[in-house]
Formats: sequence, C-alpha cells, structure tokens
Amino acid sequence: MIKNRSRFGLHIRLHDSLFDAASKVQRLGHRFFQTVLMHESRQFFNMTDDQVQKFIEFRRVHCDYVYAHGAYWSNLTHISGRGFHSLLKEVELAEKLEFTHLVIHPGSFLLDLSSDQRIDEISKAIEILLKHSSKIIFLLENSPHKDRSFSCDIVEFGKLFQKFKKNHRVKMCVDTAHAYVAGYDLISQKKVNEFVLLLEKHVGIENIGLLHCNDTKKSCGSFLDMHAVPGQGNIGMESLYAFVHHPKLVHIPVILEMPTLDESLEVDVIDQFENMEVL
Repeated sequence: MIKNRSRFGLHIRLHDSLFDAASKVQRLGHRFFQTVLMHESRQFFNMTDDQVQKFIEFRRVHCDYVYAHGAYWSNLTHISGRGFHSLLKEVELAEKLEFTHLVIHPGSFLLDLSSDQRIDEISKAIEILLKHSSKIIFLLENSPHKDRSFSCDIVEFGKLFQKFKKNHRVKMCVDTAHAYVAGYDLISQKKVNEFVLLLEKHVGIENIGLLHCNDTKKSCGSFLDMHAVPGQGNIGMESLYAFVHHPKLVHIPVILEMPTLDESLEVDVIDQFENMEVL
C-alpha cells in the first residue's frame, strides 16, 4: 500500500527536456511524477542515446512509477487517423524511456454511434496498443465532455472494462474535475461515497490505476474543462481530500494537475493532502 508523500505526485510541465522533471522530482523528494513526451508544437522531445540512458538510470534509482500523459490530440476512436498513429509513437517512446504508465484521453468519435459500437471501437484500439507494447500500463481517463467524446459516463466506462477485466495493463484514471463537470456532484462526504460506490460497481476498484485530484472553475454538469488549484474551485479541498483518502482508494497513487504555481505553493497543496485530519 502506498502511503504519505510517496502516494502523491505532480504533473510537471517541461521547458527544455525530461531532465526538467528529473530535477524537480529530486528537489521535492517524490517517488513518481507525470509529464508529457511532446512539445506543444507536436514534436517529440529529441534525445540522444546517451540522454535516453541517463534518464533511464535516473528513473530506476529515483522513481517507483513514471506516468506519461498522452497528447490531447491523441485519439483511440479512429485507428486509421493521425491522432492514433501519433499515440503509437508515444507508446514506443514511453517504453524506450521506461515509463511505467501512459494516461490517455480516449478522444471523440467522428460519427454518432451507439454505446456498444463506441465500446467496440475503443476496444479495437486498445488491443492494438497492447500488441505494440510489452510492459507499459494504459490508463484511460474519464472525459469532461459529452456527446461524441468517450466517455464522461462511468457506466459506459464500466462496460469497456468488462472487456479488459483480466488484463492488468488496462486501467482507469479517475479525474475528479472531469467527473464533477460531467455531472457527478462531489461536494459532500455523502456524494463522494456515492461516487466511489458507483466506480466500484461499474468499473471495479481493482481496475483503477490512478487518481487525478483536480479542482475546477466550472460548475457541476457544465461539461467544460478548466482546472483550478485544489481548494480554489467549486469542488473544494474538503471533498477532494475525502475522495483521495476514501478507504476504498487509499492504495491508489494520486497526481495533481494544477495551474502554473510557484513550487513552494505546490508543496503547500500536497502537504495539505497529507496532513489534514480525515473528515
């Protein structure tokens, strides 16, 4: 079971290279982090063989897990599209660098499909990812959007995981901000309990591999995605704390994806999650 500081990590923005993240992780004393493998220009970080080996050596010594977050234009819903081919390249690079997990936003369909058709299409894409990799664990994140996006609906996610319940390399990443704007009210202990029970019933706690602990500036049911610093959004620190410390979830790693903050303030936020009394 993961406890205390080793259970909490940050999404780290990169400026020049992956070694930006390596330096920050060492400063903060964390055992895992999340980052991206691409510039905003959609170009992969260019690393020499020596740099790749240096990062691998760092990762083996200092990190229990390393999470890559797939590019936002990646797409599991269209296996012949550019977004999926880009994702395959991300998988290849993530494994080369010995990342342990890849977080994926499944994306949006081009056509209106039934729920069963949507699940079949996503399943085909996941099978391809599994065949193109050997070790990396894929974490599919719940969407803040509705209509053609997959998926803001926990029940629909549950149907997908019925197809992969025996595969330890396919898990869910539960994002609190995405869940809230998708209509799952989390602003009381009672509502948090109801949401966790919903996850347990339809997805299975054993199929949840990561928690994204995010607040949001948008309202419940708005289907709009705008993260806020925990405690400065509509969910609030108490409810977020109750969620990540829920007895059924306390073994699951937690990543905070915050707006740009001074590093000392990031540390303060994580300290609050570690030190607040259980509600």
